[in-house]
Amino acid sequence: MKKLLLILTFIAYYAFCYSQELIELKFDPVKKEFDKKTESVKVKSGVSYKVKITGLNTSVFDYGIKIKSYTLTSPVPDILKPFLPDISKILRLDSTKFSMLGEVVETAFGLNLNRLYAESKVKYDKLCQLKIVSDSLYEHTKSKININEAYAALNDIKKIFEANSLNEIKRQVILFSKYIILAQEIYKNEIGKKPNDEMIINYNELSCIYDTIKTKNYLLYVTFIENSLKAKDYIESRPFKAEKDIIDLNLTFVDNYVKDTVYKSSLSFYIRGNLSFDFSTGFFYNNLHENSYYLEKRDTLKNNVFIEKCSTSDISFGALGHFSYKFLNWFKAGLSMGAALSPFDGKTRYLLGGSLIFGRKNELGINGGLVLAKLKVLSNSVKNDEKGNYVPVSITSVPTYEKIKSGFYIGLTYNITSTKK
Repeated sequence: MKKLLLILTFIAYYAFCYSQELIELKFDPVKKEFDKKTESVKVKSGVSYKVKITGLNTSVFDYGIKIKSYTLTSPVPDILKPFLPDISKILRLDSTKFSMLGEVVETAFGLNLNRLYAESKVKYDKLCQLKIVSDSLYEHTKSKININEAYAALNDIKKIFEANSLNEIKRQVILFSKYIILAQEIYKNEIGKKPNDEMIINYNELSCIYDTIKTKNYLLYVTFIENSLKAKDYIESRPFKAEKDIIDLNLTFVDNYVKDTVYKSSLSFYIRGNLSFDFSTGFFYNNLHENSYYLEKRDTLKNNVFIEKCSTSDISFGALGHFSYKFLNWFKAGLSMGAALSPFDGKTRYLLGGSLIFGRKNELGINGGLVLAKLKVLSNSVKNDEKGNYVPVSITSVPTYEKIKSGFYIGLTYNITSTKK
């Protein structure tokens, strides 16, 4: 039974790792940017993906990719708070430590300073040739791999160091560097005993070479050529599942050859095919209005009730809560409900309808539906005859009461306050 479970687990893992859809992006290491915006990438909720980034030579660049999913949330507008709850792999080169170089010590004891100087020059020249070959390979393959050129570079440094293997070249590079450093130290000790013009000239030159040796990592150049033989021109992220509203890929690309951070930023993928709930605010046109009434004497027994002439429509400011489905990463549609306050009569309109919402993080909504409001209407005590509405002369103010009236609304809303959570 345990074996069966193990097999099933392996099959499930294998199916997950090899069933992802591929998102391919191209990076330009010269311009230090991607060739297209990730907003155009289609990412569907619930689907597994893997990001492949081309244009990066893995023998040059080290990289880091961190993936995180977020939900876009927006605060509950004040007008809705009474009705809704508050929703709120890196190349590391360490020089190998070697024991003292026998040939240098032997030379020092023999005080053959001229030989020491000449040998240092020969070794330094080979190290410089190594750097030239490596730099040339770097410049030609920084943004595009070339295995043939890498093998040509390998053959060149084999000739320079008269070696048959990379390990032998690495060994010589370390020994040469240590030889030059120790030779300079020996010269420094000897020059004070019997100085002459030739010793001073040689010592100055050795000191310049010494300073250069201390600032260069010649072993890195050999390792770079070695890595170029098996380099790829792309990197891949680990598999991830599209969930929530947005996925951020936090990327860091480091040019290990020159120790320069080429790119450090994030790419965002907006997800489609899922449900979302958020808020927006804006203006709403509706056909509800509250009438104003006044009395005018008809005769000794009756007062006419007239309606003040006013607009038959209203524009209110309010907010909506949207329960939507994302058909595209920039378009969603669904149901909405909310409230709006009229500046004309001070009454609240309650809104229920549908919304079409455009945008990703900043959104614009077109809304419409049913509007309800408590508005003053004439009381049943107001009578009506062929001359119109009237009340007894004894009534000095128009009797009214509040009644829920319905109508329609259309609105334009926006959401620029979404945050990742």
